[in-house]
Amino acid sequence: MIKKLLLDLIGGTIFVYILMYSIYDWDLKPINYSNSLFIIGVVMFSAGILTVTNATRIFSGVGFVFKKMFTRKVEGLSYYEYLLQKDDGKESVQGYPLLISGIIFIAIALIIA
Repeated sequence: MIKKLLLDLIGGTIFVYILMYSIYDWDLKPINYSNSLFIIGVVMFSAGILTVTNATRIFSGVGFVFKKMFTRKVEGLSYYEYLLQKDDGKESVQGYPLLISGIIFIAIALIIA
């Protein structure tokens, strides 16, 4: 989990610098850093909260409907059987580092602002 947290922090930092370059054209004012950190933090926090709360099952339902309409892979399967075949146990574990990274970025943005 520590390794995933560090990777999320590094990836978020890269996105902060991409945002600084594309929106603020390397204007290195503290408010610009704060805005960039806050935007990336909210996106990471939202993705983490979706994953931790297992709200991604909504997307599994949409995927099941599309597979049912356009392929024959799930023919004869109910939605419950489809969910049993999918392995979604890893998603909630992966969500915690993303959630914590988002909180860290938001906290740093609030401290800078």
